[in-house]
Amino acid sequence: MTEKLDDIDRAILKILQKDAKTVAKSIAEQLGLTKTPVYERIKRLEQDGFIKNYVAILNKDKIEESITVFSFVSLEAQKGAMMDDFFEQVMKYPEVVECFVVGGGV
Repeated sequence: MTEKLDDIDRAILKILQKDAKTVAKSIAEQLGLTKTPVYERIKRLEQDGFIKNYVAILNKDKIEESITVFSFVSLEAQKGAMMDDFFEQVMKYPEVVECFVVGGGV
């Protein structure tokens, strides 16, 4: 069963979210802890699914031929299974890096 996050877990996640390459020793120093428990917490956060992946956020201004596209998709209904199916299909395209659900009229 997945544990709940405590304040230390949240602090670790906040640091890793700013820079995923931050090592356990540095995180421990920032939080006033020792390296081993921080390392163990990070591993638990990964195993429990709180940390899904580590990624590199690219500087699109430095990459030639970079393009950002926002596309509007309308579904018949925004219900659980239909939304799950939509997201499953969208994730098959590696060029789609983010997908948002928004509300309101067009």
